[in-house]
Amino acid sequence: MSFPAKGILPSIGVVVCSLLTIWIGKSVFGIDPGTLSIYTLFATWCAFMLSTGGGWPLEKISIPVRGLIFLVICHIYGVFHMWAQPNIFGFSSDYYWPAIANLFLAVGITIAFDNKLVSGLKQPYALLMNVLFWYLFAFGLFYFVPFLNGMIPSIWFAWFVFYFFWMGRYPLSELPQPSKGILSFVVMGSCGFLLNYIFVWFFDTNFFQPDAGFWFATWVFWLVITSWVFDTWPFQNLKQPQKGLIGLLITVALASITFCIVVFGTNISLPDAVGYGWVFICWAYMWPICLQKWPAK
Repeated sequence: MSFPAKGILPSIGVVVCSLLTIWIGKSVFGIDPGTLSIYTLFATWCAFMLSTGGGWPLEKISIPVRGLIFLVICHIYGVFHMWAQPNIFGFSSDYYWPAIANLFLAVGITIAFDNKLVSGLKQPYALLMNVLFWYLFAFGLFYFVPFLNGMIPSIWFAWFVFYFFWMGRYPLSELPQPSKGILSFVVMGSCGFLLNYIFVWFFDTNFFQPDAGFWFATWVFWLVITSWVFDTWPFQNLKQPQKGLIGLLITVALASITFCIVVFGTNISLPDAVGYGWVFICWAYMWPICLQKWPAK
């Protein structure tokens, strides 16, 4: 199967699972959008964690069975972490968002440095060492970052998706480590500051406000759909930086259209829209990580 059908079929799965998650969370369990987004983000982080294990211990099981098992594991983990953080780790629900942001930053560091920390280790030791590093890093920041309950703001996250999967880390892709990892975060951090200044200068808001937060969430969603699910089709063969610039324009336009439709065309409040937006983002990640392009072949 070729594109665009190869991207459309899993995208339908992403939308259906997102809507089903929202309906079950709201109608069956009475979970508010903010709490639902936290749960799905922890589940998504588990998917990233499993992805570094190369399919272990189910690498001999084919898709979709392996993916469905991993999805079950991810959702169980999402529930477990929300229980374990206050009851085992000793950090209240006020630290849910800091934990999420810092855990994703830890995974981002691992990816940016090509997983060199555990290079040479076999499974399950590589995965266990990574998990130990991620948790010590994420929760250690609670004690060393003197603001936002120890959270490193995740405004870098959208730029991570864009720079790694639309830009292919151009022009740093040929650099050796650790230079490539360090400079990649310099690029993403600089772009994160620039985006927040754009929010402030042109729209009189900032990353932590619901309006900017919702636009940011819609942008992340379209970045993931276009780069992970559609593999940057139909621009995958363009050279950089033209490919990245086109991806930037397309995803910003799609995010802005989605923002206007939801804000001006529905009765959903901005805080609820932010929560629901992250549910869609989570499934946009979990589907390709766990199920790849299934049901497309």
